[in-house]
Amino acid sequence: MSGVQTDLKAGLRSLGVEADLATFGDHHKRFATDVRLGSTDPGLTNAIGRVTFQLANLLRFRKYDIIQSISPTPFNKAITRLMEGGVLGTGGPKYIYVSAASDGFYRNHCRSLEYWPPLEWYHNRSVERLERRIAERATAIVTPLWDYSFTMREAGFDPFFIPLPVDLAKIEQAPIGSRDRISVYHPLNRDEGDDFKGTSHIRAAFAKLRSEFPDVDFIEKGGMSFAEYSHFSQGMDVIVDQTYSQSFGMSALYGLARGQVVLSGNEPRTHDLGHYAQSPIINIRPEPDQIASKLRDILTSRERLVSIGAAGRRYAERFHSADVVARRYLALYERVLGLPDAAQR
Repeated sequence: MSGVQTDLKAGLRSLGVEADLATFGDHHKRFATDVRLGSTDPGLTNAIGRVTFQLANLLRFRKYDIIQSISPTPFNKAITRLMEGGVLGTGGPKYIYVSAASDGFYRNHCRSLEYWPPLEWYHNRSVERLERRIAERATAIVTPLWDYSFTMREAGFDPFFIPLPVDLAKIEQAPIGSRDRISVYHPLNRDEGDDFKGTSHIRAAFAKLRSEFPDVDFIEKGGMSFAEYSHFSQGMDVIVDQTYSQSFGMSALYGLARGQVVLSGNEPRTHDLGHYAQSPIINIRPEPDQIASKLRDILTSRERLVSIGAAGRRYAERFHSADVVARRYLALYERVLGLPDAAQR
């Protein structure tokens, strides 16, 4: 989802690790995959196809040392049981779970924060039992955002924190502030009406500013493949990603990597964890006036846009480069496999 494991795979392979990606393609984003798990499109044919693809790959999965999942329940319940018993059983691969907002742990416990995304909460006890059983089976749990570290700890787990990866070799720096018009972009990657990112608040902020800044384009666009999104985003100066998150996700990270000014989550409470205190991301909340005020501050100075954007690229290179992040994952893999630490070789 969102390219996390796609970019991580690139980093691992750059270190000489054999790493394959098994996905559904993440809907319209159409990420490339090594192992196809079927289509998430509705319909009986696709449902049968998902079962067929997943059953066919169960034995293939046993050849790996590590199985790493970014969803606690990527398969239906029956195949999940087969995966647990036939693949992750005695002598099978070690299992690592990466928490990324797709589990009930996040959906239930993020409500302990000052603000959170409007979500349909998981009250289904059988789903809750299944997800907890799978998480408890994991040899290790990884959280790539402060928010997920918080919610997993609230749920009683002790995760490893490893930052999000981005394959910088594939991302060019954008010509920030060099065009006649400034472009401010809110990337839409969810269905209309899904306000997980706080799109309603961002739209309200854009509406406030359009008459104030007639030389600025305020853009909302989604429904693109990842390749289309990457090309389109290259022409933007400012990325306004999400308002309900305490920290930031992949859309914000891609903006940092392109050297763009990014508005997203960067709450002071996150600064006790790793790299967040050094982030140049401009913190926004689900408050249209606050978002408009933050944008107003930066849109009055092209020089400031360029300076903040350059700091974002340096930050991404230091903390999020795919090879840097992959080394941390490799150290974790060696730990769960009982291998000597790479730094001691």
